[in-house]
Amino acid sequence: MKRILVILLLFSWTLNAQTIFRVNNLPGVTGVNVYTTIQDAHDAASDGDIIYVEPSLNSYGSLTCTKRLTILGNGYYLDSNATKNYSLRSSILHDIVLNDGSDNSSLKGLTFNSLTGNSVDGIIMKRCYGNLISLIGVSTVENCSNWIVSQSRLSIIYGDITYKPTNCVFSNNIFSQYIIYTGTNCLIENNTFFYGGQFQGLDGTDIFNNIFLVSDCDACIQSPFIIHTTGARIENNIIVTRNTGTGNISQLVLPSGDGNVNGAAYEDCFKVSDPFNGDISNDNHVTLSNSSPAKGIGKNGTDAGAFGGVNPYVLAGQIPYPIITDFKSTGAGNASVPLQIDITVKGNN
Repeated sequence: MKRILVILLLFSWTLNAQTIFRVNNLPGVTGVNVYTTIQDAHDAASDGDIIYVEPSLNSYGSLTCTKRLTILGNGYYLDSNATKNYSLRSSILHDIVLNDGSDNSSLKGLTFNSLTGNSVDGIIMKRCYGNLISLIGVSTVENCSNWIVSQSRLSIIYGDITYKPTNCVFSNNIFSQYIIYTGTNCLIENNTFFYGGQFQGLDGTDIFNNIFLVSDCDACIQSPFIIHTTGARIENNIIVTRNTGTGNISQLVLPSGDGNVNGAAYEDCFKVSDPFNGDISNDNHVTLSNSSPAKGIGKNGTDAGAFGGVNPYVLAGQIPYPIITDFKSTGAGNASVPLQIDITVKGNN
């Protein structure tokens, strides 16, 4: 059944004049349209093509993208969240730079160090793991716009102060450190924010259904959580307070009314009482407890945080497309000794 599914998918993409490229740096994996680095696969591809970044223990290097591509990976934290006997390796890149020409590209299931968008529009990033994301404006091209960043495990998103990103959506993400962001007419919805940080210059932005951690932890990064906005709507969010007794509690107070909740107990909020004390690689720990104060406080009675809303966070960043997780071949065959191929394919909804 898996082989039939792959054949049908290949047939469908062929009808749309798309070429599939594979990135795989495991020994012995060769063939047409197979490359060992992400940049080589990009350079061989054309607008509209698909690149599968297959699981590996090693990075596939950095990417400077100037084409409209769909780039798919295997997710992350697979050893912590895996429930089936699939490959536990990730699809690892180093730094990604999206330049002119890469507008409307799609990135899913990737692990990366940093991602920079230089005045590009329409980027879709889902179910990825990354550190720094920078949306930079270039004076000759102006700002980034219409990005969708969702269902991902991230640290920091930074928007250009002069050329502010516009009409972007950040939803159902888990932020492990902090966010410093400037933007106009954006939507920040159903995210879980840990370890403090700042929102700045969010003009006309909607901030709905989020969980914010306020902590006294001296080791926490940017512990004060500051919001500076103009004309923003801040509704149905919740602050949970983590008091370790090692410092002063940061003073973030959400606007009264509008469904906002201030000062709920952190230890009552999640499946694990203190999910970010120690190992933070199991995102299942950040699901809400049965009696969580974040349950049902969002708009239309939805849960606040990354697992609420209509497109909840997906554990381990598993993408909704089949991806080759293992490929074995004898390399050659003839009439008397057939070529033997063993392919493992995985997908998620």
